[in-house]
Amino acid sequence: MELSQRNVGEGISLKEILPDCQIFGADSVRVSACCHDWNQIRPGDLYVAKVGFDKDGHDHIRVATRKGAAAILCERFVVSDIPVCVVDDTREAYGKICQRLVGSPKDHMKMIGVSGTDGKSIVTQIIRSVFQKAGLRTGFVSSLGFCDGIVTHESALTTPQPPQLAANLGELVANGCDVAIIESSSAGIAERRISGIEFDACVFTNVKKDHVDSFGTLEAYRRIKTNLLKRLKPSGFAVVNSDDKYLGKWLTTVDCPALTYGMRSYSEISAERIEQTANGQTFLLVAGNETIPVHTPIIGDFYIRHCLAATTLGLTFGLPLEDIVAGIENVVSIPGRMELVAQGQDFPVFIDAAKTPSQLEAMLKTLRSISPTGKVRCVFGGAERVSKIQRAALGTIAEKYADQTIISGIDIHNESALAVAHDILDGYENVAKAHVIPNRAAAIKFALESAGSGDAVLVAGLGEKPTFFGYNAELSLTDREICETWIRDQNSLDDLAMHFDETLPVSYMIDDYR
Repeated sequence: MELSQRNVGEGISLKEILPDCQIFGADSVRVSACCHDWNQIRPGDLYVAKVGFDKDGHDHIRVATRKGAAAILCERFVVSDIPVCVVDDTREAYGKICQRLVGSPKDHMKMIGVSGTDGKSIVTQIIRSVFQKAGLRTGFVSSLGFCDGIVTHESALTTPQPPQLAANLGELVANGCDVAIIESSSAGIAERRISGIEFDACVFTNVKKDHVDSFGTLEAYRRIKTNLLKRLKPSGFAVVNSDDKYLGKWLTTVDCPALTYGMRSYSEISAERIEQTANGQTFLLVAGNETIPVHTPIIGDFYIRHCLAATTLGLTFGLPLEDIVAGIENVVSIPGRMELVAQGQDFPVFIDAAKTPSQLEAMLKTLRSISPTGKVRCVFGGAERVSKIQRAALGTIAEKYADQTIISGIDIHNESALAVAHDILDGYENVAKAHVIPNRAAAIKFALESAGSGDAVLVAGLGEKPTFFGYNAELSLTDREICETWIRDQNSLDDLAMHFDETLPVSYMIDDYR
């Protein structure tokens, strides 16, 4: 993608943005547009030779030059007919340039970064509701989309690439936003997509080992997550979940102002759950000498902690506690995040994006607490870029906390669904407890048909994302839509639930092969 600001006279000075850079072939370089994709270079652009995990932009400098690049930004000297600017890290420099091209949004809004293994999207939504309730126009960049302060649009990445992220933040400024919330994924932090941004506050939900596979070691993953603090403004502060074992210890090493929240350990902001049913929960929020009851339609202790994160942040920014609570209670549902489907059936159905062992465990524990005498039924699946160990852990968690487990909805592009299901089954002690139903509609139909009064059903793994049906994927339905369709008419899923190959079984169980 290209980022441009072609109405800025002679553009911006690279030497001003990158004072330590070395420029060859010119006394100075001014740019009004930049691009890291050699295929999309336009005449006059700065070509950024970005170094990625699997591609090196330096290999395509000649192509970019032939297409009309006006200058090159790279990490090593290259012979070229156009000016060359050499920096230590093109990814770091790229973000700074992109942010400056849109007028440095960090100087015009409060910037909040949210990071953690789980809960980033939920915390982002609660924080936005709190600030909106306080009269502050707030936008966000999240896995749930990009909100420009008015309308929410779909987005491909949790943390977009620097040009797109800069364009999004520039749009927030143009729409008069007071606050921008950026969901900062571990990949986004590691790849320096948030370079050029300085945060007023960083919120840390938790640091677990579910995503270690992408970063080699647990310590490397933790280091990447906590590197977000390096993006704080001098006056910035951290909001930290003290219930998280790693973050609790890490707090002792933090040299910036930090405030804590939690339900188990000592913290500045805490809570105690009073009541929880399928339709909502009530908890007492404790902030210093103030105690106030809060009711939320979304259930789970994990959700209470996310509410505490938003409370801690809001109080630090000087918002009245009453406004904060009103903002929390204003969040009725979050797409694909412990989302209740209640259409008159006599058992609750929840939709959640849980695809890691810790996420699945939190959801199933919550369902178990609201269905003490009934059965917990769970539809779940695997995920891409996840090791066999993590997939097996999903099976272990599902078997431990659910009475009925159905493996389905495995969206893997380069592996067969049954191969991934086999990895999940490796985590079971008794594989006879597992059903493998690759067809998502058939899996959900099976779970709903099996459920009765007092039971609870969790459909996990996809959240708000749709499943595509048919040879040409001409039909797409979210898990919520599939559930609602069945509840309205229990025969309505029959056609969708048919296997594409009628000679194969719809459901696989180990007993079928004994």
